[in-house]
Amino acid sequence: MEITLLLVAIFIYITWMAKEYRMRHADYVPGIDDWINHYLVDLTYYQDLSEPGKTRFRQRTRIIYNKKNFKGIHGLKVTKEMKVRLSASITQLTYGYSEFEIPHFDEIWIFPKVFYHPVHKANMKGFTAPNGTIAVSWPDYLHGYQVEDDNYNLGLHELAHALHVNNSHSVDNKYFRRHFKIWSERSLTDFYDLRSGHNSFLRKYGGNNFHEFFAVCVEHFFESPKAFYKRMPNLYIRTCILLAQNPLNTAGDFAFEPEDITTMDRNITQ
Repeated sequence: MEITLLLVAIFIYITWMAKEYRMRHADYVPGIDDWINHYLVDLTYYQDLSEPGKTRFRQRTRIIYNKKNFKGIHGLKVTKEMKVRLSASITQLTYGYSEFEIPHFDEIWIFPKVFYHPVHKANMKGFTAPNGTIAVSWPDYLHGYQVEDDNYNLGLHELAHALHVNNSHSVDNKYFRRHFKIWSERSLTDFYDLRSGHNSFLRKYGGNNFHEFFAVCVEHFFESPKAFYKRMPNLYIRTCILLAQNPLNTAGDFAFEPEDITTMDRNITQ
């Protein structure tokens, strides 16, 4: 009896490992990858990747798609599009990392519109809770990608908070933990400039506190990288190092290397 149970357990484990390996390493998985290609046809970040880059993006997005728990609130039905797009936002933010899942946040709540938060006693478009929950208003999430250059992206904003909070609740992504400490120390002057009204580039909301400052920097980083580098080159480069990617490097799948700075200078002056 014990041997039979052991064999069954081994079989279940091997089956699970085979599925996990396929999800992580297969170039193409019918079904979910078709949905990814379909729903991300308007995501500039994904479309700018090379074919190998898109394969990597799909591999990561399908893993997140299957691991996160997506929950519709107030009767909202969760669709494949919602799951694909939200999973892709995580992939976009963490594309430069080897550890990319933001594991502490395993639940994503999707609201049909702006919602009332009883604790904050205010209407909200989104929030990130330390217990591992991310919440977004679906129309406002979509707006963040429909208008790609207004430096407002609800999805990336809340996920930046999640990446930051994950740093305190998970042992993964030692790279982010190490570099966020450096980024924070060297970006304090920029934060206080924004807080005191001496910065006209970053969105004023980032001056509320340092958590919001980081999230606003992430929005500008992805939506206006050229202007960000031109106006605040040191902060932009620090953010490239922190997120291990460079949105200006569209020819190289957004990879960041120190020697990229020379190319960036040349492109900015053109």
